[in-house]
Amino acid sequence: MPNLVKNYGLNINANYTGVVFASPSLEFSGAGSLVNNSLTLAGEGTVTLSGAGELSITGFGHLALSLAPNTSFTITSSLSAEQSLELVLTGTVSEYSRCIHHITLAANTSYTERFALKVAGHLDLFTQVTHLAKATSKLTTKLVLNDGAKAIARGTIIIDANAAGSVASERLDALLLGTTAEADLLPVLQVATDDVSCKHGATVGHADQNILFYLQSRGLDDVSSKQVLADAFLNS
Repeated sequence: MPNLVKNYGLNINANYTGVVFASPSLEFSGAGSLVNNSLTLAGEGTVTLSGAGELSITGFGHLALSLAPNTSFTITSSLSAEQSLELVLTGTVSEYSRCIHHITLAANTSYTERFALKVAGHLDLFTQVTHLAKATSKLTTKLVLNDGAKAIARGTIIIDANAAGSVASERLDALLLGTTAEADLLPVLQVATDDVSCKHGATVGHADQNILFYLQSRGLDDVSSKQVLADAFLNS
């Protein structure tokens, strides 16, 4: 059993006082089965999480994930040898959302994670990927924050000593659309063997005023020009 990072890097600036998380609710459709809080994926699927709870994922395929407002979930996943999983999270965070994900990779597995979110409230994201043997992982997070929004996104990729030959990458990017928007991005690599190919990086920046001026000179107002820029950023 891999050691789990206890300091998730959650948003210490987020004010959760008075926030009431409802009982957990999970809605799944697609190939596979959901029994209580255990999901076995067998191809394409979609799951919606609301309230506060836990989800266990096994199997393979493509899973589209969505979070309801005021949601706090911890997800634990594991891939058996030769399996692949792609996890995609899109949508808008309007209030408070927190998603913690631990995933372990066995030999010759592949995990791809793509988060593309618009944030108008408070968001905490943490993913820990553990390579127990030779495997491939790719984490991509793109966030667009409105004025007053706060987010922290942390990803930790752990390469075990027995995982020589692994390939891993992590990229975190945030676009700030207001002067009071805040984003903290923390990519982490923990590598216990030399025979690997790993890279990670993060960027945080404000909207390019020259691009906004160009869009507005073509007839778009301030809100519409920022919307176009946000959509282009999330889909790039």
